Amino acid sequence: MSSKWTFKAQPGIFVELADIAHQYPGEKVTTQPNLGLIPDQKYPSDDPDTPDQRDWARLAAYVRWLNENSSGNVSYKVLYLTRHGLGVHNKMHAQVGSEAWNTRVSFQNGDGKETWFDAFLTEVGEKQAQDLYSFWTDLIKKQGAPHPKIFYTSPLARCLQTTDIVFSPLMASQSPPQQPIVKELLRERITRHTCDYRRDRTWIAENYPSYKIEDGFEEEDQFTNRVEPETDEEHVVRKQRALEDIFNETTKDDDFISLTVHSSCGRELVEKILYVMDVKNRWIRLMVKTGEFCSNIQMIIGRPYSSLSMNRALERTPTVSPSVQISAA
Repeated sequence: MSSKWTFKAQPGIFVELADIAHQYPGEKVTTQPNLGLIPDQKYPSDDPDTPDQRDWARLAAYVRWLNENSSGNVSYKVLYLTRHGLGVHNKMHAQVGSEAWNTRVSFQNGDGKETWFDAFLTEVGEKQAQDLYSFWTDLIKKQGAPHPKIFYTSPLARCLQTTDIVFSPLMASQSPPQQPIVKELLRERITRHTCDYRRDRTWIAENYPSYKIEDGFEEEDQFTNRVEPETDEEHVVRKQRALEDIFNETTKDDDFISLTVHSSCGRELVEKILYVMDVKNRWIRLMVKTGEFCSNIQMIIGRPYSSLSMNRALERTPTVSPSVQISAA
């Protein structure tokens, strides 16, 4: 995979999932206190004279310090990764079973009672999103977690809804109000399942007028006529491009960014692009679910390749320490 940026995780900020996974059934780690931020962690940027000595405030200062003291082609960001709430397609899959879903039901738009083409959230999914809004409100107001500078979302309906329920009040509280950016490359892995197709651009603009749709976003879904599913390699390439776009579109000041995505998107970003492995050299599933919904956090370093060093950089074997990503309700 030819890339313009190389990414790696920054260890030592949040508790390591690999270290605590054995404490949970099936190694499915659930929500950690304070998103797993290591308490009382010491940073080179710590200033004892700063009034706010809360852990999140000191982390934010550390990220600023890292960006201020790094070369111009290096950028540090903390990504808040949020998976959408339970969708109609998730419910139908559970009802009919994997065999029926994968061989027949998933290729249909619906059953006359419910529609899972570009599936909406269920009532359960909406409640999950409302709970996460409460979680974030508490985390920001009481714990001092940095408010995301920019919000991105997949264009699929379940992510648009989740972004609206979880983050709209937070975005509206800013001056001027923030607008989430609808980004095509963040969508679910493309299969022949109708839940992975999206509605047209006009529908998104009419139903989410406060959202900013990225430039070049096609009116109609260009993937609906695809004969074969997107391969794992193709999906990884697409997510690499998405991350590169985000780093190209933002500045070092945009150091805390929110992404509302899908489980496969989070998995590819963390496992295949950041190369996060546990101590047994296995890929860890970092999109840990609490029910069918989760949020996860990741601090990464982005470094663009120069034209002179690209070949050498691509030849290097990635060596990234186990990373720092924690699920949140």
